[in-house]
Formats: sequence, structure tokens, C-alpha cells
Amino acid sequence: MIGTGPYKMSARTPKQSLEFSAVDNWWGSPKPTLKKIHVDVISDFSSAVAKYEQGGFDDVGFGDMNAAIPSEDVLRIKAGPKVSELHFIPKTRTTWVGFNFKKPPFAGAAGKDLRKAFSLAIDRDKLVDVVCSHGITCAKATGGLISKGLKGYLGDNADPLAKFDAAQAKQLLQSADPNKTKTKGLVYQYNPSDFNKAIAENLQSQWQDNLGVKVDLQATERATFFSRRTKEEYIIFRHSWQADYDHPQDWFDNLFTTDAGNGGTGYSNPQLDALVKKADAKKTEDALADYKQASQLMIDDAQYAPLVYALGVFLTKPYVKGPQANAFNDPYWNELSIAQH
Repeated sequence: MIGTGPYKMSARTPKQSLEFSAVDNWWGSPKPTLKKIHVDVISDFSSAVAKYEQGGFDDVGFGDMNAAIPSEDVLRIKAGPKVSELHFIPKTRTTWVGFNFKKPPFAGAAGKDLRKAFSLAIDRDKLVDVVCSHGITCAKATGGLISKGLKGYLGDNADPLAKFDAAQAKQLLQSADPNKTKTKGLVYQYNPSDFNKAIAENLQSQWQDNLGVKVDLQATERATFFSRRTKEEYIIFRHSWQADYDHPQDWFDNLFTTDAGNGGTGYSNPQLDALVKKADAKKTEDALADYKQASQLMIDDAQYAPLVYALGVFLTKPYVKGPQANAFNDPYWNELSIAQH
């Protein structure tokens, strides 16, 4: 294995552990202060948490975007004296409800009030309590579809579509569909997983209770679901995206422009297309204002109903000094140190 980093692998036991040693006279900066780093390959996170609490680990949860410290352990630690050792970090994935802009009842400008009604009828506090283990594995998506921690995030509570207002939702429904004939027989489509099913069932319950609209549920095998969604066959459906890299272009060109290949909605706004085209040609720091304006156009169009941002949960001892992980990366090892303890 050849690399240019501050550490080199010095030992490896397949499927069990790895050892890394600092590279002498490494070219970069800052120079590594930790001489050795031991990494265990974890399959049972409950055991890992127990070992952490007994002093066997300094960190738990790093090195895997899909790592999952058990929610019962997180809740227990969160309620105890070592809550400061818990860190919740965005995982760059957003989940939302998509609407078909080419087919009734949500089509085009005429369907805007209905789209907004279905979004305002969702109490996201209740949603994250039920589907995110009381907000451990995900958080309310209140800052636009680009996830918190990424360039293009609008800011906490900046998205009015994430507001819960059952009274306004009912008024919008009454205006757009007074006899509830347009919303009769709706089916929310999703691909099967425990998480997706929990979201679907919670949405179904909230739309019934808060809006008075019965929505049926249909789970479809993953490949078929994605194929049919891409072909814009679904009326109302689960959508999500996990960023490939930290740039709004990854979201807009893949999902929201007229020719986006993964949109599934048939949404088209020429003003948004022009903004994105202009932003794509700029340096990132100069383009962010245009991308955020494009996000605002989507909000104005009630293009989606935001749901949740995925979260990662990590444990770190207080004597581990240096930067924490961010949405994309674990901390650089050469920036970490161990304080006396």
C-alpha cells in the first residue's frame, strides 16, 4: 500500500484490527503527535460502547458512514453525566416527500396549495420521535433540502415548508379540494426498509389526523421503485439524496433542474434552470448565493415536503483533543492529540 499520509499501516489482523504508526519526517503539517493508532473492526456496537465506557476505546463510531451506536445506549448516555462525550454529526442525507408536477392532483401551479397543505400537515417533532429514536438518528429538515453541514444549507428553520400548521393546511386543502375528490385514492410509494416504512406509516397517520385525508401505502422493491420514480409514474412518493461531494451542483443538476435524471417529479422552473446554469460556471464561494436563490424558488413553488436529515452518533473521550468529524470526513489523525488524564 502506497500513500502520502502522516501514518502508515504497521500491523493488520483481518476482520479484527489495524495498527498505524506515524511516518517519521512526514512532509505535511501539522506533524503527527500520536505515535501509534489502533483501530478495531467493530461488528457489535453494544459491546464497543461497553468497552468504551470501561476505558478500552478513546473513540467509537468513526470510520463508517453507516455506523450505528444503539439508540438505547445513546439515550442512556444522553441522560447521564457524560453527555458531553456524545457528538451528533450530519451524514449529508436528506429525506423528503416528492410530488408529481405533471399529473393531478399536485400538478403545476394549480397543485401548489395541495403540495403545501401536505407539507404543513406534518408535525416533524413527532416524526423524528417515532422514526429517529427521539432524534438520535435523524433531525428535522428545516433548512432546505441540502443537508445541514453542507455548502448551500439555508440555515436552521429557514424553510417555511418545514413548519407544522394543521389549521393552515386544512384551509389550503379546503380551497384546493373542497370535496376531497382530488385527493381521494392517493397512494404514497416507497422502497422497503424499516426506516422508510416507519416514515410512511407516520405520514399516513398524520395526514389522516391533521388533514383529514386518507393516503394508502405501497412498498415496491428497490430497483423497480427507482425505475418507476425516474419515469415519473408516481404521484406522491419517498425521495432522498446523500451528497456525493460538498457542492450544491450535486443536488441541483441531479434532482431539481428540468433535465435532472433523478428528480422523478417532472418539476420545471426556467428561472431555477438559469440560476443553476450560472452558478455551475462560477467558483463555489461565488456561486452559493445563486444556489440559495434557486433553493428559495423551490420553496416558493412548494416543490417538496421536507422530512429529515440523517445524523451520525459518535463517542469521544474528553482527553482526545483536536477537531471533530464533519459531514464528510473523520478528523485528520495528525491533528489529534491525547491530553494527560
